[in-house]
Amino acid sequence: MRGERKSGEPWDEQTFFSEAEARSATGATGLRLLFDEAVSLAGALDIVWGKGDPEPRFIVRQGGSSAGDLVSGWASRHVQVYVAILRNILGGEQSVLDELAAAIGHPDWAKEPIFDAALLERHQVAAAMCSLLASIAGLDSSAGNRYWALFASPDTYRVEAAVREREIDTWTTAGRPMKVGDRVLVWRGRGRSGRRGIIGFGQIVEGPRGMPDHENPYWLTPPGFGEVEERVRIRYVIPPRLPLWLDEHENLLSDLSVARARGGTVFNVTPEQWEAVVAAAGGWPQQAPRPGHAQLGSTYRSANETEVLTLRAPAEEVNFEKIERGSHGHAKTQNALADFLRKHGIEPRSPSLDEPEYDLAWEMGSTTFVAEVKSITDANEERQLRLGLGQVLWYAHLLRARGRTVAPVLVAERMPRDPNWLEMCRVLGVQLVWPEEFTNAILERSVASR
Repeated sequence: MRGERKSGEPWDEQTFFSEAEARSATGATGLRLLFDEAVSLAGALDIVWGKGDPEPRFIVRQGGSSAGDLVSGWASRHVQVYVAILRNILGGEQSVLDELAAAIGHPDWAKEPIFDAALLERHQVAAAMCSLLASIAGLDSSAGNRYWALFASPDTYRVEAAVREREIDTWTTAGRPMKVGDRVLVWRGRGRSGRRGIIGFGQIVEGPRGMPDHENPYWLTPPGFGEVEERVRIRYVIPPRLPLWLDEHENLLSDLSVARARGGTVFNVTPEQWEAVVAAAGGWPQQAPRPGHAQLGSTYRSANETEVLTLRAPAEEVNFEKIERGSHGHAKTQNALADFLRKHGIEPRSPSLDEPEYDLAWEMGSTTFVAEVKSITDANEERQLRLGLGQVLWYAHLLRARGRTVAPVLVAERMPRDPNWLEMCRVLGVQLVWPEEFTNAILERSVASR
């Protein structure tokens, strides 16, 4: 604890962060993120503590190298990057330095840049620092899968219920370079009471993109309405021997950076640590449920054909997609398609909270049909169809990433005037239909998929 270190003695993790938190809790959080990232690359990177420095610091160096100091974290809440030394050891990997410079708004690398550690809580800065440390460690952050620990406080998120009841869930990346295929462990914090440890595992099935999460019913303290943050989607896996509580498995879990967390939500896990905790949990299930086998969407929600949304904000703030979906033509066409499907024994579905925001979808045999509806006029036909085509291709991509076989369907309010749209959609594997063609196009394709 702070005060136990005698003058002139070396600093260590406990005394340094106690000092840092006493000076600035905000800065200490950023310093902890930097420290945990460096520790996760132990062996490739070394942590060296200042010896009696008047300004306590930890120093990141290249493992087994005499190159010298590369990055320092100071208890006075700043981070120093030793650019001259880094340029010599990075060789052709200079772009990672430029990425960090741009993220922190420090274009002049002629001097050794010093920046506020609190900036590391911004996802762009954190991601740039992760890339820099990975390059120093000799790792290609774009190659191979990595392992992560996701931290959740039970006081803000019903994480145990989410892991038990949801197949797919959404998590913030905190700026970490997470990607599809990476695996994660889910760490339950102590909260106001209770134990802490690993309660689940998972695999990333949809890569990072900006998305809201305020409608997630497992939040006790939800994000702000419509607040967009970079998130990934995780498919949960629960081996037979979970949970692994820290007080029962201290020797195994205490070295995890998430076990020492004093802030932050995403932490690195080394391959060796990952193998050890998965083995203790009973192994990764050989036949983990695939996301494509989960129920598609939720009960269809009819579009409101009487309420028409209008512009009530400056043009630069208007959500045009929301306005279009509130139009009479859009609602009428969407409901007509849903009615058509029901008449032929096919159940239309609306998207659930953890799915892309398609207009409606349905299943026939092993194929999932996902539809985007567009109202069109002579004046906006091209813009609307271009928008709809991009959306339905994106939704199909996201659903395929979950293991589904997907057929994208672009539904227009009427037949397009320009016949080129028919050929373009055919080439791209997208069905372009309108109400008069539901029987000839949708029904025949759906029956063929049985």
